[in-house]
Amino acid sequence: MIFSTRQEARELSHIFNINRENDNYVIEVNLNNYQHLYNDWDASSINQKELAPELFDFIERASNEIPLNKNHELWFYLPEKNQDERKEAKSKKAIKNNFKMELYFIKKKLNRIYRKAVTYIMMGIIFLLAAYFLPESAGNQLLYTLFMEGIFIGGWVFLWEAFSQFFFASHEIRKRRKYYQRFLNSRVQFKYQEVED
Repeated sequence: MIFSTRQEARELSHIFNINRENDNYVIEVNLNNYQHLYNDWDASSINQKELAPELFDFIERASNEIPLNKNHELWFYLPEKNQDERKEAKSKKAIKNNFKMELYFIKKKLNRIYRKAVTYIMMGIIFLLAAYFLPESAGNQLLYTLFMEGIFIGGWVFLWEAFSQFFFASHEIRKRRKYYQRFLNSRVQFKYQEVED
């Protein structure tokens, strides 16, 4: 999403609060305790824990609404009685580690796509060279002509598939990578508030 008008910027400011210190958009999450950050099935140490899928999905969807040319922050609200500096520091590290892990998987996926594209390019070139250099049949037989046409068309299909992989299949993944890179640069804050009984 790109700000094309001031109206769009105003609409977004109705969805997200803005940190007046730096004009960053704020993605806010209410928690009862630090444990609600994490996937219940994950038995790893806190630093390595996976974020709860619903929380991760919410944060990702919220981030996708904020244009890439704007910065955002993550604010987590917890009851004041649960404040624990050690858990807070570990939780901040775990949150960043989750985004680093996502970037790692995205890098692997992009590498697979690029390797596939290179393979298709090589196959396409081989097929086209074969179609170009194979001698024509003296009798101009139908089967041989069909075979040569098949090789020629196959070469162009491989090249198109390489183009498709490189520009189309990887486009959305590269876009997601930018969003996760922005998360790594985002400030994570824990805010504590009194809870009325």
